[in-house]
Amino acid sequence: MQTIRKRPTTQGRQRGASEKSNYKDNNKFYKIPISLIELERLYHQWYYEKRDGGKLKNLPEKVKTVKKFSDKDANSLTSAIKAWLELHGAAVSRINVFGTYDQKLKRYRHSGSTKGVSDLIAVYQGRYISIEVKFGRDVLSPQQIEYKRSVEAAGALYYVAHNFSDFVTWWDETFGGH
Repeated sequence: MQTIRKRPTTQGRQRGASEKSNYKDNNKFYKIPISLIELERLYHQWYYEKRDGGKLKNLPEKVKTVKKFSDKDANSLTSAIKAWLELHGAAVSRINVFGTYDQKLKRYRHSGSTKGVSDLIAVYQGRYISIEVKFGRDVLSPQQIEYKRSVEAAGALYYVAHNFSDFVTWWDETFGGH
């Protein structure tokens, strides 16, 4: 994983250069993969030049902000992959499998989604893509393995994403870098 810059993982707090970067300690630097830097560039370009018919492209540079992406946790990785898919023209939905807390009943209610369904569902160039995000030591549950089998048996694509760089490599191999 090549990087060209580092970003502190806490609000402005920086550590000494002799300390190693890792994902587990939030007080240390997070090495940003080049693929995420490219995503930030593409997203910035889309947001200010193409979104809403280019209405924001004449804003002065000093007021334009750059959305930051990372793959240092499952939620950030899911958001980065969703943005990548949208920027490449895929119709994508993030699936919420968590229930909601019902104040009246004083308990959680099931979300109603199928057990084992993946985190992201997308359609790109007429192909159904199911993407499950796993971070750290997390592995597929038995329900997710069964869902993966059913997706692949139907002729669709299923991918388990552990980091953003590997996802981009898979994307480029599957869709020819589009």
